[in-house]
Amino acid sequence: MLEVRYFHDATGDELHFTEEDTSVIAGFEYESNVEIPEEFVECAYEDSMIAMENVRVGKCKPRRFTKLPYMYRDFKRDGMMQYPFFEICDYEDINDRYGVGYGRCLIANKYFPDMKIDVFKSCEWFGIGGTEIVQEAIDIISKNDYWKDKDITADHDVVVAMLEKPVEDGLWYIKAIDFGTKEYLNTYKNFRPQEYLEKTMHKGLWELQEKIILNSSGDCYDEVILGTLDYIETFVEKVDDEHFVKPLWR
Repeated sequence: MLEVRYFHDATGDELHFTEEDTSVIAGFEYESNVEIPEEFVECAYEDSMIAMENVRVGKCKPRRFTKLPYMYRDFKRDGMMQYPFFEICDYEDINDRYGVGYGRCLIANKYFPDMKIDVFKSCEWFGIGGTEIVQEAIDIISKNDYWKDKDITADHDVVVAMLEKPVEDGLWYIKAIDFGTKEYLNTYKNFRPQEYLEKTMHKGLWELQEKIILNSSGDCYDEVILGTLDYIETFVEKVDDEHFVKPLWR
């Protein structure tokens, strides 16, 4: 069984639960092979356009863009996503309700409109428990269409579980689950472990994307994504100080 490590999504702090923590994590329901909710598509596109306009006024977040051509490449190769979308149903605001996955949603809707997804829905109404809820989630994800025929332990020896706690005395909600390595957890540079983002965050790629955005107006995601595929195919994927620009993460 893979070791499970828990982290606070907002702060990056590692969390430690005990056997006495039996009523601290919200339960969930899992939906497989469903359409991307239209409201999520609308939020993702709106958020993506805001991110692009922020670059043009000097408020850049390279991590919002450098991952996109890699996602396109992976979706085209695999025909599916590795992980579900995570939805916190107890949130009323739709942007808080989804919160993550806008990049995947943008890529899938724009270039792979027939792609089905899995949705992980957290809600107090679905029950309350301890870390067994996270373990159940890991078991389900490990059997999804992407992972079911793969030996996860061949390349991974840890599970990274990101949790969110909107109210100080409230419940924890599962925000993301990723299969990773202890080696990465001992060396990550971001304020929280996000291996995919770190592996795809390269200074040269961002400089190329930033130039495209600044020299265009409106929606130029085709150029930002499809126009940079040659770069990622020739670039050696290695996380090092030369290509990791820490101040750009936030």
